[in-house]
Amino acid sequence: MIKKLLITAAALSLMSNVAFAAHHARHAHHVKHVSHKADLKQEQIVETPVESPVVIVPVAVPATVYVGGGLSVNNVNSSTGLVANIFAGIGKTLDDNQKYYLGGEVLAEGSPAYTSSSHWDRTTYGLGASIIPGLMLNKDTMAYGRVGVKLLHNIGTGNFHTGGQLGLGLQTNVAQNWDVRGEYSYTGYGIIKDFTKNGSNQLGLGLVYKFN
Repeated sequence: MIKKLLITAAALSLMSNVAFAAHHARHAHHVKHVSHKADLKQEQIVETPVESPVVIVPVAVPATVYVGGGLSVNNVNSSTGLVANIFAGIGKTLDDNQKYYLGGEVLAEGSPAYTSSSHWDRTTYGLGASIIPGLMLNKDTMAYGRVGVKLLHNIGTGNFHTGGQLGLGLQTNVAQNWDVRGEYSYTGYGIIKDFTKNGSNQLGLGLVYKFN
């Protein structure tokens, strides 16, 4: 009788151990499966995001309005005199790098007597308009050209003369809103005809104030 009880107890103990082992194996497999899914989810979360391209929008440079004045030494018909002028203009850089410049300018000028060994000559006033193309040498200094026309009145002859004008100059910033320019220009008394036959050579300095 006791032997049967021992055999029965041993059988029950063996069956219990087998069931516990099977349950433990199923639990371990479930945990491993869940852990694997969690790892996959974690890998998906930490994937390197794709960076969006950076779009650079160029900033438009506004046009600059300016005024100024200057003095020039003018030589015409073997006579030399001092010319005072005032001018106003507007211009801006044309490209994103702010290297190329284009502007327009109007001026008014007057002069005291021109003197020479043979005669007196006087220009009472002159009016002009020009196109100013330029090249920025750096952020402060610009080399520029001048292409324009001028209307001149000569008191010595009493005549009005319309002339074509070409010039080259250099302008640089010296203080906030203030530039200094130096320029050479030639005005021919005739836009096409007699442009080089009769004319004046002018070399001057000017001060420019920019409204920006």
